[in-house]
Amino acid sequence: HRVLTRALYLSIQGLAWSPDGRDVLFTGTTRGATRELRAITLAGEAFTVALADDGELSAVAVTYVV
Repeated sequence: HRVLTRALYLSIQGLAWSPDGRDVLFTGTTRGATRELRAITLAGEAFTVALADDGELSAVAVTYVV
């Protein structure tokens, strides 16, 4: 068990590892209803990978491109 972020998300859906195992990907939102595809490295660095216009983005439906 390891905490990678202390950010508060209103909604989180889907969870996937990057192919190299260095990032955890998920869709989530910190405000509103539109989820974004986000990633957190094992070092705890968070970044947004993609934005969704309609709020229907899910990490399980995304192919990770390196």
